[in-house]
Amino acid sequence: MVSGATPGLSTGLVFPETTGGVAIYSGDTMIHVYKRATEPFSPWGALRAGGPNNIAHHVKARYLVLWNVEVVRSEGAWHYVFTFDARDTLELGVLAQAISGRNARYRDDMDWKKFLGKDWQLVDEHHVFQALKANPGPLPGEVLISDVKVRQAPFPLPA
Repeated sequence: MVSGATPGLSTGLVFPETTGGVAIYSGDTMIHVYKRATEPFSPWGALRAGGPNNIAHHVKARYLVLWNVEVVRSEGAWHYVFTFDARDTLELGVLAQAISGRNARYRDDMDWKKFLGKDWQLVDEHHVFQALKANPGPLPGEVLISDVKVRQAPFPLPA
């Protein structure tokens, strides 16, 4: 178990630690973190922000950049899956710099352990779907937020 992660969250879900939450896609290492919360919080300000890798010590990367957040509200709880890009630098890639016309970096102001708080765990990329679909949903009157797109939000979303 990763230090800071909560073993056996009260979700009833069991995620084997086969790869420690690490997925490698064409050379890029992605880290997946599952978090269950009874109260919603707004992670959108942290998208494309960077900070030291203080949650996945087994990954040989200095920094993590929050790449995507998926959120499902099901059975009275909020289920979050955070996808981080693990990297050695916060510099943008060559293509992104060419498009922006400048040398640019991701913001370097995040403490990921503090951001995640309690009750989180690294999950294997194959278990991301299980974490988001553990309960049938979204049910009528519930919300699914994926890649910052809202579907069927019959109540005000948290700020």
